[in-house]
Amino acid sequence: MYVRMLVILPLLAIGLEHSALVLAKDDAKDIFENVCSMCHNDAINPLDNVHHTRQEWNEILKRMITINMAPFEESKIPALVNYLLKDHGPN
Repeated sequence: MYVRMLVILPLLAIGLEHSALVLAKDDAKDIFENVCSMCHNDAINPLDNVHHTRQEWNEILKRMITINMAPFEESKIPALVNYLLKDHGPN
């Protein structure tokens, strides 16, 4: 029984970590589609040619929360940055 747990627990932990990453990715996509796209879409302020570093995106998203009153939690910034870097990272 003890040996089984030694094998199962690390696999479970890997599965939970993977689930958290998928959840964070999906959560960031939902935030972008439901919050960011209110001001950043094809018609208004598109991000087509916008490219920033990780640090720049962090600062921009913090500003969106504090100054522009974007309705998402600061704890979501790392996931949003990862999401944005895929298409809008540095060239």
